[in-house]
Amino acid sequence: MPESRKIVINTGPLIAIVAATGSLDILKGLYGSIVVPFEVSQEILVGGPSGFAVPEFQAADWLDTRSTPTVIGTFIRNTLDLGEGAVTGIEFCRPMRLGVARLQGNGVDMERLLYGHAHTDG
Repeated sequence: MPESRKIVINTGPLIAIVAATGSLDILKGLYGSIVVPFEVSQEILVGGPSGFAVPEFQAADWLDTRSTPTVIGTFIRNTLDLGEGAVTGIEFCRPMRLGVARLQGNGVDMERLLYGHAHTDG
């Protein structure tokens, strides 16, 4: 039975899963929701219709593929490639939240620097 939690996936794991199994179906059985940032989908699709993993990616219509670019902060954009940066920019994928909160006292808006916007708990 799939776990009910969401995951965000990057390009490398998608390609590796297709290479190992010939499809992405294994993910459907493991997680409740698999989010693919817009930037990751663009990295996959750049190979064109016959590119490696493109047909399998397009056939996986159960993936939560985002249709708009992810807001990525300056630091992340200058440190990671677009796909990796987008994975960190998805709202529920914020492992650095506590560390960022501790750095707020230095006068730098670390949330905006890292993620491109301030965090709100609304």
